[in-house]
Amino acid sequence: MRFQFHALHVMYANLIVPLRGILRTAKAELEAGLVGDLRRRFTGEVLTDFVELARGALDEGGDGAKNVAAVL
Repeated sequence: MRFQFHALHVMYANLIVPLRGILRTAKAELEAGLVGDLRRRFTGEVLTDFVELARGALDEGGDGAKNVAAVL
């Protein structure tokens, strides 16, 4: 039983250190006002992906290509 506890303790300890760093960084970014910038960046990336998919549909051609591109 003691070995299992030690193994779990080591495993979780190895996870907690990086997690603390991630949370500290996230807190600093929130306090610096960078979250809005991240949201805009992610939105821009998603929109870019949709445009690329629409262009790909148009490049493939076919009867429904314009409809697919319009929906995207």
